[in-house]
Amino acid sequence: MRTTIKLGWLLLLGTTFAATGASAEPRNLKALVRTPTPQELLPPVTPPGKSQTLPDSVVVVTGSDADVKRMPGTKLALEGNKTTHAHVYQVNKGRFEIIIPDTQKNQVAVLVVGPRGQSAVVSGGHATAYVDDDSIRFTADGFGMLTGKGSRWKKLSSGMVRKVNLQSGASTDTTMMSAPDVDVAKPLAWTLSDKESTASVSFKALAHAERYQVALLRKEGTQLSLVSSTITPTAQADLSGVTPGNYLVLARGIDETGAPGPASAVEPLRVMGIELPPGAEATDSAILLPPSQRVPLVAADGLKMTYGSSNYFVDAPNTVGLARGATTKVRFREANSDQELELTLAPHTVNADVNIGPQTARWPRDAVTVKIGLTDATGQPLASDQKVSVEVSINLQQQEVQFKRTAAGLEGKLQPPKGSSGPWVVRVEVKDPLGRVAGHNFLEVVSGN
Repeated sequence: MRTTIKLGWLLLLGTTFAATGASAEPRNLKALVRTPTPQELLPPVTPPGKSQTLPDSVVVVTGSDADVKRMPGTKLALEGNKTTHAHVYQVNKGRFEIIIPDTQKNQVAVLVVGPRGQSAVVSGGHATAYVDDDSIRFTADGFGMLTGKGSRWKKLSSGMVRKVNLQSGASTDTTMMSAPDVDVAKPLAWTLSDKESTASVSFKALAHAERYQVALLRKEGTQLSLVSSTITPTAQADLSGVTPGNYLVLARGIDETGAPGPASAVEPLRVMGIELPPGAEATDSAILLPPSQRVPLVAADGLKMTYGSSNYFVDAPNTVGLARGATTKVRFREANSDQELELTLAPHTVNADVNIGPQTARWPRDAVTVKIGLTDATGQPLASDQKVSVEVSINLQQQEVQFKRTAAGLEGKLQPPKGSSGPWVVRVEVKDPLGRVAGHNFLEVVSGN
């Protein structure tokens, strides 16, 4: 037997609702062939619920851990005493969502009955009921709803959340979680073409958010694909899997019930790739190039480029190289942006500062030490894996000397040649991997105790 329940006026406020939850939205042929939006590519933050589309196009989604029972339908007298058919669901635990399409607003309703009779009437938009041990929460998104018990009902406007204490019946209203404003630390960056890097993202902490989901999408033409996604308790994240190409970054908050809030607007990220030619090296401060070599660029299509401090930008070429063989600063930017990426190119040379001492050394009285400071073309210490050759001679006789690597370069000790009474001339010459002289020095040592 069906009954009619008169609930009074349901005041419907808010904007037109458009469902964005892919797991709950009715599917049609157009939806199957269209390109998904960035928001639809966000992975679910909780196990997907069970979705059901009712004959009047209402969609209900029961959470994976929810206890929900469908009850016999009823008739409700809503706006203007108009009698409306209502589906009835009893929600004892977990999450239960209702999505009513725009064409069915006020034409159909869903009555949600929670523990201790705490209930809600939904006749449009995207509504959620969530029950835990102590409370029931009702969320109205895109359309208002009524919540209450017995003869006492209150309007819940769109964009609001009502939490009702199951013991006392007291309720508190808060606004729905908003979307975060995402800031990409380096929206234009570079990486080696055969390496993965990370993208750092931050945003202002949101009220009602206990965690955040941040995702990285790759953009190839009109096609989007998910690269990585992470859940973080703080308002910042490092996204992995970044290789040369174009990307979009977006984020959303997650409340204490595990429900995600609205997703942010997407922020673009472009990562330009650098291919190292033979003999080149990438350091923290520069790309070191052998003579006449050029650096191929990857994913640089559409970028603008200039040299030094010039403000005259041209289309970025496929390769860049040293200007007249000297250290060169190259600047890149997007066509419609002032955000710049700066790249320093430097000759792949080794500078060796050779010191032999003490200056007044006497053999066998003094220990003679050779200290070699090694730097690259930018003045930075030479990487420890970069090899150089050191030739040491005493009176033109080659010597075998054991050098140890230090933070500054190399260090070794010399002994006087056996059977020789001096004086002696110590010569040290350092060569780079290409056999070019990087530095040299000499010291005269006399006999003395």
